[in-house]
Order: sequence, then structure tokens, then C-alpha cells
Amino acid sequence: AEMNATVVSLSVALSAGGSAGIGASIGAALAHNFIGFNADGSDAQSQVTAHITNSSVNAAGDLTQTATAEQTINALVIAGSAAVGVGGAAGLGISGSGVLAENKIGIEVKSYINRDGATGIIADNVSLTAVDISTISSFAGAASLAAAVGGGVGGALSIGVSLAQNIITTAVEAYIANADTGVTARDGDITLKADEMSTIRATSAAASVAAGFGGAAGIAISGAGAVAENYILTSTQAYGLESNLVASGNVDIDALNNSLIDATIFSASAAVAVGATAGVGASIGVAIARNYIGWEQDGTTASTYTTGTAHGAVTNGRITTGQTVRVESGARAGDIYEYIGATQID
Repeated sequence: AEMNATVVSLSVALSAGGSAGIGASIGAALAHNFIGFNADGSDAQSQVTAHITNSSVNAAGDLTQTATAEQTINALVIAGSAAVGVGGAAGLGISGSGVLAENKIGIEVKSYINRDGATGIIADNVSLTAVDISTISSFAGAASLAAAVGGGVGGALSIGVSLAQNIITTAVEAYIANADTGVTARDGDITLKADEMSTIRATSAAASVAAGFGGAAGIAISGAGAVAENYILTSTQAYGLESNLVASGNVDIDALNNSLIDATIFSASAAVAVGATAGVGASIGVAIARNYIGWEQDGTTASTYTTGTAHGAVTNGRITTGQTVRVESGARAGDIYEYIGATQID
């Protein structure tokens, strides 16, 4: 399965007036790309299987079962917004741009024998292979520009936000279970192989620029934030369970998992303000990346304190080496930090 999604949103506002000019613009782009999940994000229980169940087999040659799945999501989500206000007395420009991109892959890939019938399963060689390749390539970008020019006052406000979440939860299994009569490779090997390759390549970028020019005062405020959360929570299993396996050669059981996250997070913000009497410019840029392989935050990890712990509840009123603090709210909510300094802090 392959999904290619491109979502682009652009918004521009330009206003000019003899007395006052006010320009306001908002651009937003939203994308949900799911393979193996329903539209509401719940598990669709999608499967790719090659199997024998409750059956006997006597093959003249080899018995080979292969289940292969390959899923790819390529997502490009961009939002841009620009606002310009020009006025003889006052100019005001307000611009906002936001992007949310959510990409999820989660299926089950299985090659198995479950229960073997009255006379068992016999072949020269027995090979069960389950292979999955899951790839997410995502770019989420937001850009915002606000400019204002006024004979008296020029004010500009610009905000750009980019949010991206990418998740792979595929399960791969190759196994023989409940084959009590027996699976026999009379002339060779029994091979069980599960192979999982998961890759997330994600870029989340946000840029914001505000410029205010006024004969008396210029005011410009700009903010940009980019956040990316990437999770690979796959499982890969190869096993024999409550089964009689007989081979003239080898019984080979292999499980291989290769996982890669390559994340680039970019945030840029600039504010320019010019005024004969006063010029006020404020700018902030924030970039946050969370990358997890085989683990996710679930709130069960204990901490000594939280950021909401009252000072009076802290032992002796001080935090000491080795104690931990959980962040309760904000962009880093759920994170736990350990104090490693040698000096106690109040």
C-alpha cells in the first residue's frame, strides 16, 4: 500500500486606507494519513497472512509460506499566510499559519502453522517467512508574514505553528504452534523468519516574520513553533510453541528488527519595529522533537516530584542529587528530569 498526500493552504490579505489599514490573514492545513487504522484513529485490525490451520500436509517437495507487506506514506503539508496593512494614520497586520500532519501505519503480518491435523505436516524443507517494510516520509511546514505601515502607528503580529506526529506499530510473526503430531522436514531444515524494517523521516518547520513601521511608533510581535513526535512501536517474533519439530537438518528461528528515525525540526522567528518615537519588537521561536523506538510515554514512570509540587512538600525544602521532577504541563509535559548536580537546590 502506498499513500501520497499533498496539502497546501495559502492565504494573503492586503489592506490600505487613507486613515487606517487593517490586514488579517489565516492559513491552515490538516492531514490525517492512515494505513491499518480507521478514520477515527482506531485499529482497523488489518492483516497480511500466509497460514495453515488445523490441516495435515504431505508435500513431495518443499513447503514454503511467505507473508510480505510494504506500506509507504509520503506526506507534504504546507500552510502559508501573509497580511499587510497600510494606513495614513495607523496600519495593522495580523497573520497566522498552522499545520497539523498525522501519519500512522499499523498492520499484522503473519506466516504460521497453527494445529497440524491427524497426520501432521511433512515436507522436504519447511520455511515460514513474514516480512514487513513500513516507511513514513513527512514534511510539515508553516510560514507566516505580517507587515504594517502607518503614518502614526504601525503594528504587526505574526504566528506560525507546525505540528507533526508519525507512528508505526506493525507486528510481524513467523511461528508454528500447537503442532503436537509434528512438523517434519525429512530432507532438510525447518526455518522460521520474521523481518521488520521501519523508517520514519520527518521534517517539521515553522517560520514567522513581523514588521511594523510607524511615523510615531512601530510594534512587531512574532512567534514560531515546530513540534514533531515520532514513534516506532513495532514487534517482531519468530517462535515454536507447544509443537513437535523434527528436521534432518537444522531448526532455524530468526527475528530481525531494523528501526530508524530521522527527524529535522526547524523554527525561525523575526520581528522588526521602527518608529520615530518608539520601536518595539518581540520574537520567540520554539522547536521540540520527541523520538521513541520501542517505548512511549504512558505516565507510569515514577518521579520524586512534579513541577506542581508545593515547596512545603519537598523534603527539607531542597532537591538533591538523583531526585527527579516530572513536567506537568506545557510543551514538555510528561518529561522527567533527574538532578545530577552536586549541590542541593531550593
